[in-house]
Amino acid sequence: MSLIIASNVNLNDSPDTSEIHRPYSWSNRLSNTMKIPANSEIALQSAKINKNGLLSIGKNNANYGLYIGQNIDDTLTLKNSTTHPCVDSVVREGIKEFTTDEFAKEIQLSMRNNVMNPSFYDKAEVAVEVTPNVNGVSGAFEGFEFDFIQNAKPVDSTPEDGEVVSVFPTSRFTYVAGEFKRVAAVAPETDGSAPRGACAIFPDFPVILGGNLNIPSLNYDISGGVGVDKGKWACGLSRYTLDNPMKSPTTNDVMLYCPPYYDPKFDGGFSPFGRCFFDFVAIRDQAGNLKLFQSCVNTNRISGDNLIMKEVVYYHAANPIFKSGIYDLSANGSLYTDLRWRLSGDSVICEIGKGGVYDILVNTTMGDKRHMFYPRSCLQNFLYPQIFIDKIATEIKIDLRNTYDALPDSFDPASPNVDWVARLTNTNKYVKWGNPVESRPHNDANSNLGNTAFVYKLAEPYNVGGTTGGWLAEQANLILAPNRDYGIEYTSACNAQFSFGFKGRSLAVGKFDGVDGDTELVSTNAPILFSPKSLFVRLNNFTQNSINAQLGNAYSKIIGHLPRFDSAGNEVGGLFFEPHELVYIKLNNPNDTYMNTIDIDLVYDNETYAECLSGKSIVVLHMRKSRD
Repeated sequence: MSLIIASNVNLNDSPDTSEIHRPYSWSNRLSNTMKIPANSEIALQSAKINKNGLLSIGKNNANYGLYIGQNIDDTLTLKNSTTHPCVDSVVREGIKEFTTDEFAKEIQLSMRNNVMNPSFYDKAEVAVEVTPNVNGVSGAFEGFEFDFIQNAKPVDSTPEDGEVVSVFPTSRFTYVAGEFKRVAAVAPETDGSAPRGACAIFPDFPVILGGNLNIPSLNYDISGGVGVDKGKWACGLSRYTLDNPMKSPTTNDVMLYCPPYYDPKFDGGFSPFGRCFFDFVAIRDQAGNLKLFQSCVNTNRISGDNLIMKEVVYYHAANPIFKSGIYDLSANGSLYTDLRWRLSGDSVICEIGKGGVYDILVNTTMGDKRHMFYPRSCLQNFLYPQIFIDKIATEIKIDLRNTYDALPDSFDPASPNVDWVARLTNTNKYVKWGNPVESRPHNDANSNLGNTAFVYKLAEPYNVGGTTGGWLAEQANLILAPNRDYGIEYTSACNAQFSFGFKGRSLAVGKFDGVDGDTELVSTNAPILFSPKSLFVRLNNFTQNSINAQLGNAYSKIIGHLPRFDSAGNEVGGLFFEPHELVYIKLNNPNDTYMNTIDIDLVYDNETYAECLSGKSIVVLHMRKSRD
């Protein structure tokens, strides 16, 4: 009679570096050959394992809301916020079982698809990391850690020649090395045929949202559009709208591409807005004057909560450069050649200049609400250069566009996992979810709301080289159950408080790092784990035979069963099994045999590896002379 004690040597589960010491499959090499007497039999004496539990996840406990923005609290309501929770589910169909590592990866994948903000990218992927939180002393699972990482490193990337996309069905332009030029129509078209002019967007990459004096977001060279006889033009920023056609109710022809609640009749007197939508834009009107416009609502007009184009008045008493009146681009007395855009946090700043020196048109301090661009919303997280030119031979050049260095080369503006606009378009919820955001007071020109100047939340300034700064002062919060502050109508499906490890909480507020803009959340408790599967011990290199009828296998090497619960009633963690009565299996060796290794697997009933195990596993076998 003898005991055989076998264990994987490594204390840590490192299957990537050791194929023979995994906690569910290992081989112990003997320094001396072991003799097995003839007619022996063997039994499982005991087993000690560390079993990772599983999480049962379905739509009843996998729905969550992800909110990235300023924290909603006593000082800021959702109605006055510029952003909105994005609600999704980790599991969209059925019920699935995951290990803690597997579930962390599934949460991570889902959240990466719901960040919808270009500042949260790193190494060409969305920078969200979800990892199991394990006690460093006991090794016990304590929940999850959620990290949202901002990497705002900029790169000057003028759109390449092939990256321009026409907004009009006709392409009456050329684009070479950043220069967009209006050209004559090609027969059978005529220049007087609709739509007049040329308009194009550059959606290969969005502009940065943390632009400042050191690193602006976008610079247009307008020297080819100033002076006499240059016609109407517009250059600014637009969301991606090419999947949102507005069609004529009579001909079904596409009239323009825009949000479904945009009303082109309210064009502020600039007729091209009836053919091309902008979020923020500078124009040269038919009189040669420079004007600024933005999209917003005016709930005090018949347009109601439809988007319209509203002029932003830069020529006012509080602007020392333009207090005398509107600027005439035809005369261009100041010899301006450049138009610069700086997006910083939720603010939009526009300047005009020459030779690297700029005068402010609109910023965050001069004047009041009538003289400022309204705060940028989460529907404007991804903004792209867009140009319209009416007159042949007029040209505008994209002289500089700063985008994010960490964005992937395969960036797709129409992906529903990239931009909330694309998600709402893809799910037919643009009106239901998008319109309420753009009808909030911050985007409403209703004079009854007053003209108090906005208080913006600016981005952290870049340093001169752009190696630091640029990140947004926006934290990540998780909505885990219906929450009144974040809108019951939007969060009613949220139910992940138990599976994410926030028992009793409808909201998990992120810990925002004011040094680098990152946000961290940590579970307050461990989600409940369970272990639905029994395990079996398989002795691979001995001569015994068992039958696994499920597999139709008459030559299984299984020698013992480890039930779901151990001797103390536990089903996960460190488990010890010792049967009340040993069951011996004959080794079928009529003669003495000799062994140099002990090869053991711990498997499920289908004899696949029990990869739910980690750490150190110990199996004790008892061998004796057969008593038959």
